[in-house]
Amino acid sequence: FGSLTSHDYHTDDLVLGISPSGKAVVKLPAVFGADNVFNFRLPNNFDINDSIGAVLVKMENGKAIPIVWGANGNKASVREDIIKNIEGQDDKPLQREVESTKSDVETLQNQMHLFEQDDAIDELIDNAVDDALEDNNDFYALIKPQLDQLFDNYDHSDDLENLIPDSQWVKVDYEGEGREYVVGKIFDNGQLKYICYGVPGSADINPPDNLLKYSQWLPLDASNELGYWIMYQDAITGEAKEVG
Repeated sequence: FGSLTSHDYHTDDLVLGISPSGKAVVKLPAVFGADNVFNFRLPNNFDINDSIGAVLVKMENGKAIPIVWGANGNKASVREDIIKNIEGQDDKPLQREVESTKSDVETLQNQMHLFEQDDAIDELIDNAVDDALEDNNDFYALIKPQLDQLFDNYDHSDDLENLIPDSQWVKVDYEGEGREYVVGKIFDNGQLKYICYGVPGSADINPPDNLLKYSQWLPLDASNELGYWIMYQDAITGEAKEVG
């Protein structure tokens, strides 16, 4: 079982490609529900113990335009393998084909709407995270490799580090075109207390309603015109802190 959340892309032409080590690719029409979540099932023979790469693409005239991607390891080449497979440019066997006609997409949306209400799926995902936390009781330890990679690869945000005592921040350019979000760590007496995520914006444009109670507007100067909407995640439990 898998779950993908997106607050930005909800069109009918999205495809999620997932592959273990660039091998046979699972291609899924990404249909997000009202809660901005796309829950899905993977084939029983999908090897979750292998290195896994995933790419969310937007299809335009048969071309797959990557929106966001990731892998549990330094396997950047997996992204291109998955994209080629989605576009049908290679000979690797597919475990699931994507139907692209409008009627099929509408049918799938109706099916996925019901599927996304399946509490059993959410419970399985939550239990998996809970089991991992039980092993070391430290959410930060689970995501530390990914955070370390961000802090190694991106520039620090001096304005936020000067504004918030005992904090470290980096600006992540997620499209390579200057569109940034920030990731931060806030410490208390030398101990990591919060892992933070922020997007640039203004105080008069609120985040989505389902995120409003977890988001706090942080102006960068007295003008109150430029700043970030910041979310705080407990470094031990992984719980989002309610601030609104």
